[in-house]
This record gives sequence, C-alpha cells and structure tokens, in this order.
Amino acid sequence: MWIDELLNRITPQRAKTLLNIMGAVFDVAIEYEHIKDKPTKNITLPKNVIVREMKPFSPQEVESLISNAEGWFKNFITFCFYTGMRHGEIIALNWSDIDFENLIINVNKRVKQGKTDTPKTKSGIRKIPIFKPLLPFLKNQLQLSKQSKSLKVFTNPNTQKAAQALQALGFKVKEADRMLNAINDDTLTTEELIRLALQNK
Repeated sequence: MWIDELLNRITPQRAKTLLNIMGAVFDVAIEYEHIKDKPTKNITLPKNVIVREMKPFSPQEVESLISNAEGWFKNFITFCFYTGMRHGEIIALNWSDIDFENLIINVNKRVKQGKTDTPKTKSGIRKIPIFKPLLPFLKNQLQLSKQSKSLKVFTNPNTQKAAQALQALGFKVKEADRMLNAINDDTLTTEELIRLALQNK
C-alpha cells in the first residue's frame, strides 16, 4: 500500500499531516460533487512504526565538510559536530555562556520561533565540554564576533551587518541583538532585517 511506502521515507507525524491536508482537499471535492467518497477515510497509520536507522557522517565526511568551509560557517559546522547541540540552542548562545577557563559550554536556553526561552526539560540545561580540536575554531569565532560587536556566538552575516547598522543609529548592542533575534529569519537581506527591526521595536 502506498502509505506503507510513504512511511519508509517520512515520519508518522509528517504522514498524518499530509493525510489531513489531503482529506481537506477531498472534502471540498465531495462538496462540489467531483467525487462521492473520501479516498483517505479508511487509512489508519500503524501505531508501531519501524524507526529508521540514523546514518551519521563518517569521520572522513566531517573532515571534508570542515576543510571545504570558510569563515564563520567553518567555525559553525565544526561547533555543531563537536558539541552535538541543537540548532536553537546554538543560536541562543552568548559569549557569556562560554567558559574558556574551564573549557565548558553552559547550555541554559534556546531560540524557538524567534523567542528565547528555557529548554523543555531539566536535562536540556547542561554543561558541554569544549574539546581541544574545537578550541581554535571557537577562538576564531570570538574574534569575528568582536569585529561585529556581537554578544552572540553565532549570527548570520546579514544579521551581523544589520546589528552594526542599528548600533550606528544609536541602539545599544543588547538592544540591537534583541530586535534582530525577534525576527528569526535567515533568508532576509540586511536592508530587510533593519526595516523589520525598526518596525517591531
């Protein structure tokens, strides 16, 4: 059955969402008398679904990715591989969360839908060791952050430029970061970020 093939490629939750969308479309088709029955009405998702095996990057693939990256992105992907932190946790990191003396990363917050909050569970608040191979990349990122006057460990280049522009307009560093964090859209240009930040202040 096609639903079984679909579950080999996507999660049950994603399949449920797709079925709901298809069901809504079929409801409209029935209302306009294009069809008589809803083809998805008898489809039930299995309760026990085989979990697909995770396929992590090999050491050679990790080395290749890092070697071919440049600048802040090189630092970012190295940080991801050596910490295993979630994307929202990394975005939320401030330099005050990085303990260079004890080589510790203090994870105590995350960014979700543009807002910074605490992790869902107590286990989400934790300390992660800074392994020695990561240290030079982290120090390089610190220099880049100092150049852009950012309190955040990682921000995209457009966000950094927008932060500098807002600071030039008289906003303090923390205020500029807060305004830009609220937007949470890495696809926007520098000009779009500045405009939205000023509109939402």
